[in-house]
Amino acid sequence: MKAAYVVTADLLGPRSMDFNRKGSEIVVNIPRHRSASAVLLATGDRFLSTPKFGVAPDNQVQLRLDNLSPKPWQWNGKIAIGATSVERSVTVAPGASEIITLSAEDMPRKYGVATFAVESATRGVIPTIDPDQAPKPSSTFEMVVEPALAALLAPPPATVFAGDRDRPWEPSLFARSRVDLMQGDERDFQVALTNHTTSEVTLTPRFSAQGASALATPQQIVVPAGATKTAAVTLQAGAPGAGHLVISAEAPNGQIQAKLPFNVNATSLLVDPAAKVKSVSLAADVFHTGPGNPEVTLNGVKVARLFDGWTSHPYSWYAAGTRYPLGEAAVPAVGSANEVRLAPPDGMLLKVRNLALVVNYEDGRTAILRANPTVKSAPANSAMAEGKLVPRGEPMVWQLLSNTGDS
Repeated sequence: MKAAYVVTADLLGPRSMDFNRKGSEIVVNIPRHRSASAVLLATGDRFLSTPKFGVAPDNQVQLRLDNLSPKPWQWNGKIAIGATSVERSVTVAPGASEIITLSAEDMPRKYGVATFAVESATRGVIPTIDPDQAPKPSSTFEMVVEPALAALLAPPPATVFAGDRDRPWEPSLFARSRVDLMQGDERDFQVALTNHTTSEVTLTPRFSAQGASALATPQQIVVPAGATKTAAVTLQAGAPGAGHLVISAEAPNGQIQAKLPFNVNATSLLVDPAAKVKSVSLAADVFHTGPGNPEVTLNGVKVARLFDGWTSHPYSWYAAGTRYPLGEAAVPAVGSANEVRLAPPDGMLLKVRNLALVVNYEDGRTAILRANPTVKSAPANSAMAEGKLVPRGEPMVWQLLSNTGDS
């Protein structure tokens, strides 16, 4: 393996990333990750990328060309920045890299994100067997506009749900996403510090948390010039409700700060007499083929059709933790012990995993009652069935108890 690249749903365009080898493992730290990222581990071919996720307003943007092939790479391209464009021609020797530097001042900005586009006769973004014969690509790159020394807090990927599709960026890319923790959970968050200046910076960060306890934090972080440094922050979730994690530090150009909000969910129904249930949802990963809309029953009460209000996507798993609102009848039906039934109609293959009941209270707190995460499939005789098989004509059944995951 010679190089690593990341493509993320947060920002358009591939990024070249540093990686480390630890025995048989390859470790790639992704400074910015919200909803989905893919890592490409490259052993050969030619690649066009940018080495950074963010840019300071007065900085320069870099376009990186990696030639991992045994032959020279003659790259010709046009780079569009706003209303202007420049043409460049670069020869990249076998096994070498070249950097094209651009000014960021004229890059168009929207929601705090700057963009530039690249057109070239050689496809360097996506590898091909013969890249010079591939169709002419046009690639758009997005960069977050941020201070000269920028901090970003990122939650564990498994805790992030419901990213804002309109992407009105805030100081933290995760501020408009829902970050869910379970009461008592220990989770490793990540702090990423990016230094857009030409000098190395040593920071002594301070961390504060509401709704959680900080169990382990970095004491000092050295950020090289023009680089991003990451470190782990371990939190233990406290009482149910809204919380946040804040990092602050004194830097040569002033104080830097970043804040990440999160929600702590109870693992059982709240016993507070004043806590009133506002609504109930079903959370699950769902895969289906064929027409129809499965009926949902909670403790013997018909409360919804699963896809009411949703555009379903057959032949693919939904994003983890997709929430399906249940009807008003679910509010009085939910209890400390719950039975959930899904009845797929004839002609539908339905697969469900990681099912849970989400109970929302009027004061903003939430309880999540989880079932056994094992996949269930109906009907059992389908070629794509897996996990626990449910015979045709029978409903899928889950038992959910507070603080436990049952069948």
